[in-house]
Amino acid sequence: PWRISADKLLDVRVPSTLAGVLQARIDSLPPEEKSALQQASVIGHVFWDEALQRIAPAAGAALDGLTRRELAYGRETSAFEGTREFVFKHHVLHQVAYQGVLKQTRREQHRLTADWLVVRSGDRPSEYFGLIAEHYEKAGDKVNAAGYLGKAGKDAVRRYANQAALDYLERALALTPQSEAAARFDLLRSRYQVYSNTGRRLEQQAEIAALEDLAELLDDDVRRARAANVRCAYALVTGDYPGAVVAARRSVERAAKAERPEVALWSRLNWARALQFQGDYSETLDRLVGDALALARAAGERSVETSALTQFGILAFQRGQYGVARAHYEDALAIARATGHRGGESGL
Repeated sequence: PWRISADKLLDVRVPSTLAGVLQARIDSLPPEEKSALQQASVIGHVFWDEALQRIAPAAGAALDGLTRRELAYGRETSAFEGTREFVFKHHVLHQVAYQGVLKQTRREQHRLTADWLVVRSGDRPSEYFGLIAEHYEKAGDKVNAAGYLGKAGKDAVRRYANQAALDYLERALALTPQSEAAARFDLLRSRYQVYSNTGRRLEQQAEIAALEDLAELLDDDVRRARAANVRCAYALVTGDYPGAVVAARRSVERAAKAERPEVALWSRLNWARALQFQGDYSETLDRLVGDALALARAAGERSVETSALTQFGILAFQRGQYGVARAHYEDALAIARATGHRGGESGL
């Protein structure tokens, strides 16, 4: 039976918080298990034996002991072939273990973990862009962190994960010096797309002005064309059709000067739409859509090809050429389905 020794109660120190209880348990582990748990915490709440072996070669032997003590659990399947995947019992335990790792040691091990993830992510790297970026960021590697944060942001934009995209892109911009104007231009273009998706008009205007300033700073006609393309799209969606025509013409001219006509594909289409919305059905409109279609096919830009065919369908329908319109719509629908363009497919 249990028996209380009242005279000894004063000598016992009971931790006042859950974190304190967990720290006491970690401190009571055999040294090799304590070290393994702490090194695994650098990898994350979920970790892999191969990654742990990479950052702490001797730690792998202690994994069975950690699972027996139910500090970590092995999973039946793993995200990476040929590895064993583990998860900490709970997040507080992971955080307490992580706090016990020396800061200098953490930095190097975060870098090694990021390098391992880059190699291991293989043919599906986009799933791990954010995690790779986080490890490089904690390693103090600003260049690689900014690069992978940018990739994670652009991937989130494509998936319409708007808040995640903003978080990644803003962190990338914070790590990208003002002197890196070309890199900042590309990040701002992606952030503009998030603002466009969410209808944040004031932010869109500020982003357009920043893109135009950077294009001038770089003295780069390709980026001037892209900035003008963004201004054209904004003018179109806000009903400024004359302004859309002016911006589109500037984009096409700058792209031609740079001998990169494909850069102004969307400008040609939006120019045509602006003319249509103003009731101008002259030959210029058909020529713009035809040029966009031909250039898109030459450049392999299937989304623009889908939009150009759709635009031709709209024009044919409005002119009473219903059979021609149907043929254009069916061609556009086939491309949208073949490329997995769900938005294009739903619109057709």
